[in-house]
Amino acid sequence: VLFPSGPLLNDLKKYVSDNNIERVTFKGICDPAIHYQESEIVCMTSNYEGLGMVLIEGSQFGCIPIAFDSYASIHEIIEDHVNGIIIEKFNTPKYTMAPKELMSNENLRKKLRQSTSNIQPKFDPDLITHQWIKLLERLTKGNKEFSIEPDAILPLATDQNIIPE
Repeated sequence: VLFPSGPLLNDLKKYVSDNNIERVTFKGICDPAIHYQESEIVCMTSNYEGLGMVLIEGSQFGCIPIAFDSYASIHEIIEDHVNGIIIEKFNTPKYTMAPKELMSNENLRKKLRQSTSNIQPKFDPDLITHQWIKLLERLTKGNKEFSIEPDAILPLATDQNIIPE
């Protein structure tokens, strides 16, 4: 199942058709939850990302993330061979072997899948809000004109849709 969008979508569909690639379904933009629930592995093939949300989302459903080591935040999400697999950047042959390895090695798949639950808590909105408050408090320590009231920040952040309720 692929969830592509953008200007190259038709080229990708043509490539799949021209090369008789079987069992490929193009879903486009949709709610991926049902697909995460049916899956054990989530592959992100992006060369560059700010933060690979698909990997964090997939881990909530126990999907083992696989991604290239081509952007710094990947190490905030995946611990290689602990809760997912990080592939040397742009090493496509090695990337294509990772899902095969997981599909054929039940012990490895179970081990990594058990550890995927350690990914999402690092990105919990309450934790991140608390970290920001502590940082701002450290930065403004001694500045009497600026004060931070944690009880005021959390509702404000929720009201502004910065964090979900």
